[in-house]
Amino acid sequence: MGLILAIVGNAFGLWVTTQLVPGITFHGSLVTLLVAGALWGLFNLIVRPIAVILTWRAVRQCVVLRVCLSALWRVWISTWSVEHSRS
Repeated sequence: MGLILAIVGNAFGLWVTTQLVPGITFHGSLVTLLVAGALWGLFNLIVRPIAVILTWRAVRQCVVLRVCLSALWRVWISTWSVEHSRS
């Protein structure tokens, strides 16, 4: 059932793209659109894990940077609040 929903969802997304983006057109039947949706799903099935593997290091570094900046901000705001509460 999930596979059918993915194919129909991809086909719908392709159809919406043809309606909203100027210059992209589709002239064919519903079956052609469903086949295109299945091919798009297969492409995503292959490419997405490769992209995750290739970008894992950069994503990890961004998360570490965010955690460090968040910790620094919390230290700064707590220091500021203590200094201003003494006044």
